[in-house]
This record gives sequence, C-alpha cells and structure tokens, in this order.
Amino acid sequence: MKACKDCQVEKPLSDYHKNKNTKDGVTIVCKPCATERSRKWQSANRDRVNEVGRKNYAKNLERSRANRRERVRRWYARNPEVARAATRRWNLEHPEAKRISEAKRRVIKLGNGVFTILPKELNKLLSSKCNNCGTSEEITLDHIIPISRGGRHSIGNLQPLCQSCNSSKNAKTIMEWRSN
Repeated sequence: MKACKDCQVEKPLSDYHKNKNTKDGVTIVCKPCATERSRKWQSANRDRVNEVGRKNYAKNLERSRANRRERVRRWYARNPEVARAATRRWNLEHPEAKRISEAKRRVIKLGNGVFTILPKELNKLLSSKCNNCGTSEEITLDHIIPISRGGRHSIGNLQPLCQSCNSSKNAKTIMEWRSN
C-alpha cells in the first residue's frame, strides 16, 4: 500500500505505474491522478501536442493513413445511418466534387486511366466560359472523348461546358455532337 502524492488516498501498488528508478518500483501518483495530470497538461499545451502529432503522422505516413482508414471503416460499420446521411449532405453541398469523383470511379472501372488533376487546373476550367455557347453560368466539366467511349480522366480530355450543352452532348464526341 502507498499513499498517492496528489489525492492522498492509500492504494495498492497495482494502482500505480511502474518506475524502476524509485525504491518501491512505482510512481509517486496513482494511475487516475497521472491521467488527470496528463489531460490538464495536454489541454494547456494544445499547440505542442498538435505539432508532435503532425510530426509523428508525417514520419509514419503510410501506417498513419492505414490506421485512419481502419478507424473510419469501423466508425462507418458502427454508424451506418449517420454515415449515409453525412455522405448525402456532402454530395449535395459539393456537386462538382461529386461529379469528379464519379468520373474517376467510372474511369477506374473501365480501365481507361486516371491522372491527377490539380485543383488549380480544375478552378481554371470551371472559371472559363462554355466552349460551345460562351456562357459563364453553370459551368461543368466535360470529357471531350467520353469515358464510356475509352476517354481518360485527364486535364487534356476535359473542357468547360455549361450544364445545358453538357447535357445535350451526352456520350457523343465533339464531332458527332456538333454535326447534329
């Protein structure tokens, strides 16, 4: 038995963390008091804690990402309704990102090839005028060679079209569409 330095309660040695540097082989504060000390220190030094976390994440990037994916998978399995609702809400709030994601998924499924498109390039395309009618409202991304016809999801195969023109083009090539 030993009295904790913080709470002054006498507890068995099993309620203390081990410490080889002390005579009795345990720390001077019990486990609950040590946890509370740690929480207080972490909340008082939030910036330091976050910086160490970022460094550890970057140092072990692959393992960190794998751990995060696993945590997210478990959370989705435990909370399917909440996850579906959050996904629906995100899709409604980010329609263009959803379209890009769907295009990537279709290209991967067909095996056409996906290339990284930088946000800067996307913003440039989305802030351009429609290649067909010249309007600058409701601009969407269009695949010049449709994905369903073997086109790739790459910056060289994308063009800005307004929603109306993109809908009428459908899965046609530029030549087929303009000849109608």
